[in-house]
Amino acid sequence: MTDAELALVNKVELRIALADTDEKFESSLKLYLAPLLLKLASPNSEVRTTILKSVQHLITRINAATSIKLPIDALLKQVKSPKVADGLDPTSVQLYSALFVSKGIDRLSQEEQKKLIPEVIHGISDLQPSIASRCFHILCKLILNYKQPARATKEANDIRVDFLQFDKFPKDEQFICTCFTKLFLFVPVVNTNGTNTISENYSCPGLSNSDCKFLTTQAGVSFNSTHLTNYKLAILKFISTGFDDKYLLIPLLVASTDSSSSVSDQANSLLKKLTIDYEDGLSIEKLILMIVGNQPLGVKPVKSTLQEKIISNILLRSRFATKSAYISKISSLGLNSDYLKLKQAAIQFIQWVTQNVSSNEISTDVADNESSSFNVTIAAQLKNDLLTDSWSESNSNTRNYAAYVKQRTSQYQALGVILKKNSKLLDNLNYIEFLFDSLRTDLPELRSSIQDALSGLTVHLPNLSHKDKLALKELLYSLLINDETIDECKRSEATSAKHAIEGLYSCRYIAIKYVNCCFSFEDPDARIMCILGTSLNNRTNVIEEALKGLHPYWFSILQSSNSNEFKPTADLLGYNRNVKFPKFANMVSSLSKVVDSSKNGKKSSLRFAMTNAIKFTLQTLVMESIEGKQTVVITDREWDVRLEKSLEYDENVLKLVTEKLTKLSLKVEEENVELDFENNIIRNSLDSFLQIILNEFIGNSINKNDPKVLFGKTFNRILSLSSSATVFKLIPAISNLFKLLKDSSTSVSESLIRYISQAIGIIASHEENSVDSILKLIDDINGASMDMEVKTLALGYLISRLCLRGRCSVLSQTIYENLLEEILNGLKSSNTRVINFSMEAISQLAIFGALGPEVVLTDSVQSYRAKFIEEIRPKVKKCNEKATITWAHLSLTVEDPENSEFDEMGFSDFEKSVYDTHVSKQIEYLFTSGEAITIVASGWNSKVLNRSIDIQGPLKIRLIKNFSRLSFLIEKILNACSNTKPSLRRAGCIWLLSLVQYCGHLKPVKDVAAEMHLAFMRFLADRDEIIQESASRGLSMIFEMGDTDLKHTLVRGLLKSFTDSTSAAILTSGSVSEDTQLFEPGILKTEDGSVSSYKDILNLASEVGDPSLVYKFMSLARNSALWSSRKGVVFGLGSILSKSSLDQLLMTNDKLFKKLIPKLYRYRYDPSTSVQNSMNDIWNTLVIDTSKTISAHFDLILNELLSGMGNKEWRVRQASTVALLDLLQTVPLEKYENRLEEIWNMSLRSVDDIKDSVRKEGNQLTRTLATILIRSIDFASGASLTKASNILSKLIPTLLGPNGLLSDVEDVRNFALETILSLCKKSGVAIRPFIPNLIDQLIMLMSTLEPQIINYLTLNADKYKLKASEIDAKRLQSIGHSPMMDAIESLLDMVDDDLMKDLVPVLRSSIRNSIGLPSKAAGSRVLVTLVVRHLYVVKPHGDQLLKICIHEIKDRNETIASSYASAAGYLCRIASIDAVVSLSKKLKAMYFESDDTRERQIAGMTCESISKYSGDRFSSVSSAFLPFVFVAKHDPDKSVRTFFENEWVDNVSGKGAISYYIGEICALVDEYLDSQKYLIRKVCAESIADACENIDGGLNGMSSKVTYQLFKVILNACKGRTWAGKESVLAALVFLAIKSKKFVYDNEEDDDLLEKINKVILTEAGRNNKEYKKHVIKIMGEYVGSFNEIIEEYVKTMSEVLDDNYYENESDDDDYNVKEFKKLKTGDHENTKSSRKNLRREEERLSLVESLVSAFNIHEDDGKFFYSNELLSLTLNSFLKIYNTDFIVPTWRSYISTCKNMSSLCIKFTIISTKIDLHDEILELFKLSYMQLFKYLDFTIENCRIQFIRCNDKLLKMLSNINANINDVAALKSLIFDNLKVIRDRETSSVVRVELNHALDNN
Repeated sequence: MTDAELALVNKVELRIALADTDEKFESSLKLYLAPLLLKLASPNSEVRTTILKSVQHLITRINAATSIKLPIDALLKQVKSPKVADGLDPTSVQLYSALFVSKGIDRLSQEEQKKLIPEVIHGISDLQPSIASRCFHILCKLILNYKQPARATKEANDIRVDFLQFDKFPKDEQFICTCFTKLFLFVPVVNTNGTNTISENYSCPGLSNSDCKFLTTQAGVSFNSTHLTNYKLAILKFISTGFDDKYLLIPLLVASTDSSSSVSDQANSLLKKLTIDYEDGLSIEKLILMIVGNQPLGVKPVKSTLQEKIISNILLRSRFATKSAYISKISSLGLNSDYLKLKQAAIQFIQWVTQNVSSNEISTDVADNESSSFNVTIAAQLKNDLLTDSWSESNSNTRNYAAYVKQRTSQYQALGVILKKNSKLLDNLNYIEFLFDSLRTDLPELRSSIQDALSGLTVHLPNLSHKDKLALKELLYSLLINDETIDECKRSEATSAKHAIEGLYSCRYIAIKYVNCCFSFEDPDARIMCILGTSLNNRTNVIEEALKGLHPYWFSILQSSNSNEFKPTADLLGYNRNVKFPKFANMVSSLSKVVDSSKNGKKSSLRFAMTNAIKFTLQTLVMESIEGKQTVVITDREWDVRLEKSLEYDENVLKLVTEKLTKLSLKVEEENVELDFENNIIRNSLDSFLQIILNEFIGNSINKNDPKVLFGKTFNRILSLSSSATVFKLIPAISNLFKLLKDSSTSVSESLIRYISQAIGIIASHEENSVDSILKLIDDINGASMDMEVKTLALGYLISRLCLRGRCSVLSQTIYENLLEEILNGLKSSNTRVINFSMEAISQLAIFGALGPEVVLTDSVQSYRAKFIEEIRPKVKKCNEKATITWAHLSLTVEDPENSEFDEMGFSDFEKSVYDTHVSKQIEYLFTSGEAITIVASGWNSKVLNRSIDIQGPLKIRLIKNFSRLSFLIEKILNACSNTKPSLRRAGCIWLLSLVQYCGHLKPVKDVAAEMHLAFMRFLADRDEIIQESASRGLSMIFEMGDTDLKHTLVRGLLKSFTDSTSAAILTSGSVSEDTQLFEPGILKTEDGSVSSYKDILNLASEVGDPSLVYKFMSLARNSALWSSRKGVVFGLGSILSKSSLDQLLMTNDKLFKKLIPKLYRYRYDPSTSVQNSMNDIWNTLVIDTSKTISAHFDLILNELLSGMGNKEWRVRQASTVALLDLLQTVPLEKYENRLEEIWNMSLRSVDDIKDSVRKEGNQLTRTLATILIRSIDFASGASLTKASNILSKLIPTLLGPNGLLSDVEDVRNFALETILSLCKKSGVAIRPFIPNLIDQLIMLMSTLEPQIINYLTLNADKYKLKASEIDAKRLQSIGHSPMMDAIESLLDMVDDDLMKDLVPVLRSSIRNSIGLPSKAAGSRVLVTLVVRHLYVVKPHGDQLLKICIHEIKDRNETIASSYASAAGYLCRIASIDAVVSLSKKLKAMYFESDDTRERQIAGMTCESISKYSGDRFSSVSSAFLPFVFVAKHDPDKSVRTFFENEWVDNVSGKGAISYYIGEICALVDEYLDSQKYLIRKVCAESIADACENIDGGLNGMSSKVTYQLFKVILNACKGRTWAGKESVLAALVFLAIKSKKFVYDNEEDDDLLEKINKVILTEAGRNNKEYKKHVIKIMGEYVGSFNEIIEEYVKTMSEVLDDNYYENESDDDDYNVKEFKKLKTGDHENTKSSRKNLRREEERLSLVESLVSAFNIHEDDGKFFYSNELLSLTLNSFLKIYNTDFIVPTWRSYISTCKNMSSLCIKFTIISTKIDLHDEILELFKLSYMQLFKYLDFTIENCRIQFIRCNDKLLKMLSNINANINDVAALKSLIFDNLKVIRDRETSSVVRVELNHALDNN
């Protein structure tokens, strides 16, 4: 067997060796190479060795024979599946077969290489690695020359399935992409010896040793950088088409970080086009392993740049990556990297992982077997990096500061995200402490990121353990309490100090935030820290945050929002959170501790926060007092103001606080006890608090800078409500207060002195204070060095309180009289302060009876009282508030008001004085005077005086409570309310309101409630807003104080006054009607009068079915700032109680609530600002959770608004429109989706409203609604197809209907269009059913929406010196950039096969029915877009669409026609062959049969478009176009000709095309040569002439039939009259005849062809047109010279033309006339030589002579030569005549031409081998001609001499080759030689001498 195998191998080797040529060698290899290599699988080693030796020889020979081709197909097949016997190893066979394949592919053509690519790829994944590596290398070599098909072609689209067939071999696609990735990762090695051979153990980042071997040693190759780059570029080009995106992701990512920019740029470009699936687990896992490496396989991590690219571009968008087991390792790798971008990416990856996966979902790193979780590990690493990597000056030169800051910012952000995600990391507060420390000490640029990190942890703070909360308290307290750093830094000017203080401020801000989020409101320590945060030493944002922590409303909002859980709106707004205040005792205890600790530290922040500490503790006391009670104090945003005012005015609150203070003083609870060992007393919390305030008040405190007014006010407020026992404990403080009084006597603050005086009065008058102490105090006061007014005030407070306590007896008459005297003196002073203090002292004495009538301290009191009255009265008249209230207090000293003196109007002195102050314009004064009226009218029955009592317990004096004058004053005030005097009416309203407020409990007031109600109703119509507001409040108060019957009566009266003008007029002339103008025009800017918020409030109440609600609404609708004023606040507090009663009513009457909400919702959007504010006040008061309420009553509200939008009142329509706008933005679309059509109709109706303001709101509504709907159907936002389709089915018909695009209103149309355009972009596939209709409408709208000015400008372009075509071009350009066109194109992108069937008829209709350039042009653009972007979808409809274009290219507008011509060019790509051919016929007819130049232009334009845009189709039907193009390119009109010339040049490479299409050209010319149109005949004639002259290769290759046809056509073309250019046709005929001379003489088609040609030439030569004849005679000469025909006729004709008389009748159009010219001699007219006419005639004459020379030829017949003597004679005579005519003055041009022509003539005799006979007369003519030349030789012109010498040379040669008279010949020769010698003697030019010597030597 072995021998047989060896013999066979040897035989094959011999056969191959005997191949002695390359062809034989190639043939042998094809036959034997594959079988020979197959024997390498032989089990016999000897056979294998023999074959290997043979292979070496073959390789050597193959390398030498570079032209031979190897049997690649057989070898490749053997590589894939070698046919070896079972059990034999085929590896060697495969390897060596692959080797020869690799060598053979270089010898293949590019096309052959391309065909091999799929063969190499298929099955490569199943090969063993060593073979696969060879095949992969072969593939790489193949794609080096691979050319990717052009994009958007069928080949490119089908490359994946038809060429690569990856649909059948998906494993191979994945395998080669993996190999590509390896190649991109491979880094070639350069050894020291310059080679690229890698070592056995070589590996590189991302590749194992086996991977490197796969690419190099196993493939038998090595790489250098250049070689590798070429491969990479080829691979990128190869994979750009046909590969699945998911397999390309990894190789492109790797390539995008290649060191070669050419590779990376191309890879990045391809990467951007990929559609990446970020959740593809397989790809993500591979990428992760590339980052971390694979240690078991020996794969190192890829380079840092690639790691960063993978993380940034892929992992940061993949949720799958967040579940990887290697996330910790990825993070650690990045954080430890020196590559900054990688570190940055790692930090971002940490954030991504933390944000997207909860801590219990994160796997631990299996590779490292980490025990800690991802969060714990990474957080610790981040913290460690931040601690160790700090910025310092030492490394500032080597590091980029900005990059450093950016890095640390990201680290802090990542740490913040991790800590926020994993709350367990907050245990022990290590990270919180670290972040606070960093916030204080790290770089300023990092503070915001650290603050964000700390702020993100607030949600976890409430869940900290108790131990951690205590530790956090200590940390936060340490940051807030100490101001030492701030003080030191403020004293320093260093930048570091500024940074330090800013860092501390930042820490404090976060600390306060932590306090508010972590601890409850009832935690006193937390509130103390908030108080510390309000220190004036802190930054504004710190103080603001701290104040939120001291306000229950804002605190509840902070706490509600500090959660990751969903919270209802009401919770987020703080409505449903019951905030508990700290216990007063606990608050005082905590405050005391801080105060005590701060006394030792002068730098405590409490020193600048003590005012807030006192204030909040007092608020805590009040809230504890009213807990569980219904009061005016509620925890809303105005809680603090309301609480403040309630302590001044609200009886209920004061009563509850008094009771609480009493309990605190009587009951000493264990936790409230404080031991004062110094004074040996036990203090409760109240005592401690008072002591703290007192210390601050008297200055014995930690704060010596704060104003003492607040402390005095607070101290007195508590003191006035405290029990006697509490006051008793403060008696020791009298001395300090007196000292403070002395120190403050010169203070500018009157309030401070007043507070000190009041405190002394309250405490010193106490029963337990001894008489001696009191008298001593009085003496001290009188004896102190203080201002007298201060003493007066202090004594006034003290004596009045002594009277109140019943201790008047301690006072001596002298003391009292002295006081009264000082007061009187003070009233007479000019000093305002003295007067004020004096009046204050009088008030205190009068209130508490010290001035009578019950207590008489001195007999002179009445005298002093009278004096006081006289002094104060003038001040009252001046409307002085202090004087007026003092005046009222003095009225209390009258024992019986009824016994007073009264004026004619019935007023007492006190009453009259106050009444007369109605003239004041100050509202505050009117309220003061109102209080005074109530005091004068009812004495101590007025609630005003209750506020004056500041001593608790039983009073020892009887207070006068006489209201006998009340009824009288009520009557007078009611009369004042009806007075026509504005000031009196205004005052009357305020006074009436004061009576209701302060005396409403008295019977006289209740008895006249109805009259008061009527008066207030009248005031509602007043134009004064203050009066309206006061009346509103008064009506509410009257209603609330009445019984049931009264309430019904009041409601009926109010309702009637608003709705029934007649009844109201009967009832009272002052009532309000609907038409009553309540405001000055323009105040509310409604532009149509004014409106009343009260009427609308009444309407609201009436519409919901309960008019009585109007009173409650009025109370809630507080628009004015009046009720927040100093005096008006007492009236505003009552609205809280009105709200409570209304809440109860609505809770019990659900039906009423449902009626109220829709109406109230609409009223909130009333055009009137006043109405809006009123209704919003009512809404905000009644509705706690707006969103919940709207959701619950949505249908009712929507019905109300839709109904209102159709209301006849514009205000209702506008309010409903605005309200609907807000409503639709509040609720989800699903709530009103089923009512969209109704909403749209009403919305579009509002856009067309008659009222401008309604239209404006309607526009806003429709736009917003459109935005909502577009967002809801946006697939990018996650919209479902069903939902989008449902919405569009309702929306689009509306937009396309009469209420949309078809509306008569421009605004509606514009909006509908904008909406449709947005829908086209956003709605995705859901809009498909509407595409045909939408495209139709959009095309039509193109013209509709174009500004009319454009049409005008186009029609009148000439007026403005413009071109209509240029304007149209701009219009066409604008269409391409139109949003509507963009929308159409986006719609076309969604067209499929089924939809196209519906679209084509719509397009046909749209294009044909559209009017105007924009619509027409848009239609053409649509057709082009369909072809370019949707070729396969539109292809079945190509013929139909082409018909549309054919119809439109005839449009009268040139721009429209050209656009459809271009569209037709595109459509020919998809049209059938028959349709294109049919189009060519129509274009021919358009060209040849039309009379209009424009139609010829359109034909040319269309033809050019077809060739340009449908090149392939044009090529396939070129015979239908190119002959026509060839003919038409001879059109005389350049605008037409250019199109055809361009088309011919673009599609024809040379003259061969004429030969190819000559038959078709002839047929076409023949068809139209008889056309009635002269221009067409001319074009045909010129084209056939051009064809004849430019046939490539002559006529030899043409059939006789075609040649004859050509002759026939051109002969036919020569018929008819002459025309410009006809000479070219005749020239073509002659040219054709000369080229096909044999055919002319001998053809089977026409024996008379020569005669016909002769006849045509003679006919044309006989034309009378002299200009034409000049051309014909020359052409005739060419013919005669070639055919020796019609010589006689030619000589005759030429003789006529050369005759001077031929030009006799020529018109004289030059600078001389013919007759004069003939008389002139040459020498006399040098100027005439250069005239234009002479030069023209000379040129013509010379050309005719030259024609004669060319016509003369010596012909041979049967070996004999002959010629025409007549022609030769005429020729020589023409030479002579040049210088013998008066018609032309010859120039040097004539001389040179004659020399050349004579030389040419001589040459014709010398080229004949036989001597020619020459007649003597002819020889004589030669001689004469020669002698003439010599005669006129111009020796000054070198060229003349040269040409003459050359002529001599030719003439001498001719004389030697003729038979003539010997003597004559010899004589002529001698003459010539003599002349030459003469010239030689004279010649100096070397050039001429060379010619002379040549002529003499050669002859």
